[in-house]
Amino acid sequence: MSITADLANDYFETHIEAQLWGSYDDDQRENAIAFAKNRLQEELSIPDYTDNLSSPATQSRVLDEDTTTATDWPREDLAVYEQALHSLLYSMSNPNGQRSGPKWMAADVEQKREEGMTAHTICERAKHYMGWNFRKLHIAYTR
Repeated sequence: MSITADLANDYFETHIEAQLWGSYDDDQRENAIAFAKNRLQEELSIPDYTDNLSSPATQSRVLDEDTTTATDWPREDLAVYEQALHSLLYSMSNPNGQRSGPKWMAADVEQKREEGMTAHTICERAKHYMGWNFRKLHIAYTR
């Protein structure tokens, strides 16, 4: 099976943020899942400059969309679901609850900006389920 909104709903059914996930409408959740898949795929496609700064070792791969079980690792499907929720929470397109979902106060939006968190930031839970036990270093190489 692949990553779907129905499987995300099943995942969040017993999640501490179940009520929050459920507060978004179906379109928002499906869009967030698509965004999260794309965002994580972008991270998987970043060249690795670890050994040679002038020539990246391209180690990109495709996000695994198969449904995992408790014995699988990494659990990329769960990473997508966690990233989808994070994207909804930190999206600036819904800062004051113009659509369904949590109602953000202006102070909450400002706090998001101060923390540097955006919908594009990879959340810690997604990093965990992707098997990224460290923060990926993005090195800008200039001459």
